[in-house]
Amino acid sequence: MWPSRLQRLGHFNSSVLKRLSVVSSNSAAIRLYESFGFKAWAIDTEALKVGDVYHHETLMRRDTVS
Repeated sequence: MWPSRLQRLGHFNSSVLKRLSVVSSNSAAIRLYESFGFKAWAIDTEALKVGDVYHHETLMRRDTVS
């Protein structure tokens, strides 16, 4: 179920999704995105504030050859 949904997420109007961000502490999501070929390329520190707590985001990308 999840893989087919995520495979569909990779395509929008025949464009290929190349970048995404995920909260850095969400290691399960990072591993899942890596399984689809995404690689971390930067950390955006204190990118998200929930209440009084700041969270880092991992920026990920998938290089595609057209």
